[in-house]
Amino acid sequence: MPAAPTTTRPGTSRTALASTRLGTSLIAAVAGVAAATAVLGPVAMPALAQRAVRVQPRPEAVTIARMTTPITADFRDQRLEDVLEYLVQQTEADLEILWESDRATSGLDPDMLITLKVENLAALTVLERVLDMAQGEFGGLNNWQMTSWGAMQVGPTERLNNFVRTEIYDINDLLLTLPEYDEVPELELDQALQSGQGGGGGQSPFQNNNDQDLEELPIEERAREIIDLVEEFVEPEHWVENPRASIKYFRGNMIVRAPDYVHRGLVGYSYWPARRVTRVVEGRRYVTMSVDTGISTIDGIGTQPVSAVVGGSIISSGPPGGGG
Repeated sequence: MPAAPTTTRPGTSRTALASTRLGTSLIAAVAGVAAATAVLGPVAMPALAQRAVRVQPRPEAVTIARMTTPITADFRDQRLEDVLEYLVQQTEADLEILWESDRATSGLDPDMLITLKVENLAALTVLERVLDMAQGEFGGLNNWQMTSWGAMQVGPTERLNNFVRTEIYDINDLLLTLPEYDEVPELELDQALQSGQGGGGGQSPFQNNNDQDLEELPIEERAREIIDLVEEFVEPEHWVENPRASIKYFRGNMIVRAPDYVHRGLVGYSYWPARRVTRVVEGRRYVTMSVDTGISTIDGIGTQPVSAVVGGSIISSGPPGGGG
């Protein structure tokens, strides 16, 4: 459509005319955006603002969460390799199987036959039962552990023992000795009455029978007791058979050099699925497990204190004592 003619009143400068045309163009542009929004929806944002917020949980947590998938299966004389491959297909978990080979005589036998029937069991529970059935003829133990890159290593403990790391555990709270007050103080009524009649303070009417000195073991001996308990109840075979394992006490800390499955026996995994929702429907109990959101991070999002003026004063969203 041809543009409408522009008329200028006498005395109007070119600058005022240009300003008028610029204002008209801005009004038209705003009207066009409003019309496009009404027809097409919200106007597209810049590419930087369009970037989606990605939540990236730890790879180890993803593998553990996938291994909580319920499994129903009936294995009858199935090869161990086929059974473990079935678990991988059902869960899509990253399993690193340590098979026996020409270079490694210690490993799982892929041709070992497994007979097992399970119904609605977590894949991790099924894996542990299969590993118990796949133990060697001479009593070799099997286990699983997590790697730093998020895979689950599965195989004999003899092979898992080759992957060790050192962790420091603070045990000061376990070394603390609290006094035991097992005797109740005795009340002397005569002394209490005499003190009351005198109108002043005096000796306490309570006779404390706990003035004896407490006998405490040296802190090194208390630490040795804790280490003995660990070696007795947390993978006891490991401390005897693995020459690379060690556990020492140093200034309130227990320094443990061991493979991952031993550290799991000590403190567990911080990323283990913690939320368990139980519900009962028609007499049946259902348990739902999900990954803890505490293991997740958000890329590109951070916290930054902001300030605002409220009632003539500057208020900051930062912690108390921070600048405005």
